[in-house]
Parts: sequence; C-alpha cells; structure tokens
Amino acid sequence: MKAFYRLFYYISIVLTSILAGVTIAGAFVCNAAPDSFKFMPFIGLILPILLLANLASAIYWTIRWRCWGFIPLIAIFSNWSYISCVIQSSFFSPASAPMVKMNAYTPGILTVATYNVDAFNHEHTGYSCKEIASYMRNLQADILCFQEFGINDEFGVDSIAAVLSDWPYYYIPISPEGKHLLQLAVFSRYPIKEENLIVYPDSKNCSLWCDIEINGRIIRLFNNHLQTTEVSQNKRKLEKGLRTDDSQRVEHATLGLIDGLHENFRKRAVQA
Repeated sequence: MKAFYRLFYYISIVLTSILAGVTIAGAFVCNAAPDSFKFMPFIGLILPILLLANLASAIYWTIRWRCWGFIPLIAIFSNWSYISCVIQSSFFSPASAPMVKMNAYTPGILTVATYNVDAFNHEHTGYSCKEIASYMRNLQADILCFQEFGINDEFGVDSIAAVLSDWPYYYIPISPEGKHLLQLAVFSRYPIKEENLIVYPDSKNCSLWCDIEINGRIIRLFNNHLQTTEVSQNKRKLEKGLRTDDSQRVEHATLGLIDGLHENFRKRAVQA
C-alpha cells in the first residue's frame, strides 16, 4: 500500500508539472501564429479551464503541505495579463470601474457602445432598431458601433437615421463591387471628419476606422467585426454525430470541428 501511495505521489507531481507547462504555454498564445503552431490556439480556447485546474492543484498541494504548490502558482501568475483582462474589476484595473450611470449624463466621459444587431432581426417595422435606440439613449452613449448592420427596402438608411437622430453623424460603408460584406456602421453625436473601410481576403468580415472631432480634438475610432471561432455551429454538427451509432460519422464530425476551428483561428490571425 505504501508503494501505491508513493507511485500516486510521483504521478501527481508529473501531472501537476504537465498541467502547469501547458498553462504557461497559454501565456504566449497571442504571439504564436496558427500556421506555425497549430495547437496553440486550442490552448488559448481552454485557458480558463486550465487556470481553474491549476488553482485546484495549488489548493491540493497546499492542503497536503507540499512545496509543489508553487508550480501551479507560477502557471497562474504567468497568465496574469490574461486574468486581468477577463476579470473586469477595479482591483485589477481602475479603468474598469463603472463611471456611467443609466439615464444620467456624465460630464467628461465619452461613452462608446458596440452592438452586433444581426440586421435588426431582418424586421420591416424597425421595432428592434427603436428598442436599441431607446436603450442607447438611456445609456447616454456618445458613439454607437454596429456590426452586421443590415438594411432592407422597407426600413432603409433614412428610416434608421431618423430613429437614431440623437446621433446625427454616421458612416455606413458600402461593400466594394463583387464583395458581400457583413456590414458595419458608426453613429456619433460628434462630427465624423474622415473614414475608411478595411476588407480582408476571402472573408465577409471587415473593419472600419473613422476620425471623430470632439471638442476640437480628433480621435480615431475602430469598429471591427472579425472571424469567429464558430464553435457553436461546429458543436451542433458534433452533437448530431454523437447521437448516431456510426463511429465514422462521429470521427468525421470531430475532425471537422478541429479543422474548422484551426481555419478560423488562421483567419483571425490574418485579420488581427
């Protein structure tokens, strides 16, 4: 029995070290090109789980009163920049403390809101657009950045501009000839002086920038709609395959999920 516990002890150390090593690698995901390091983006995708596992490991070794607890702690602190970005708290960053109150204007604060409106649900009445405008008005937003800004014949640009009249300056770029983009738009309380659309190769995604004059100063605003991981779509395909007894279909769905993620990671790297 003593030999078994000794074996378990050494295996625990090895697993702790491997877990910490993979987690530390996650700290360098943002600098690793998906084409060169195929599995690095997947580490970034599961990084929250890895960090929680390291926390559990640190607690385990602390309870056992063993020095190996420093290994997962090193892994956790090596990802401190990631943690401070994900956990929005004034403890990590004073800038993350809420400064804007609903239904109240806050002097000296520029409020920028972003919203993927999904073509306003393709409605012809403008109901979603009016609800969004009401919410943004209560938020006292100064600049609105929209993604997937769809326009239809029944509720066109003039109608949308009328609903968003609190933001009289706007830029709605037109897709270049031969390309069908997921449209972007910016509405502002302040004058837009210059603007430009950015397109990406072999993609419907795009970005834009515009220079906005605010009290005599020019700020440059970026509105991005980049490639998603499409995890949800590929997950549904995998779940559909798992509901069958066909092992080949499950394998095909799994490989499709992995290849799809890698392809989207590659596109995101180019767009970034």
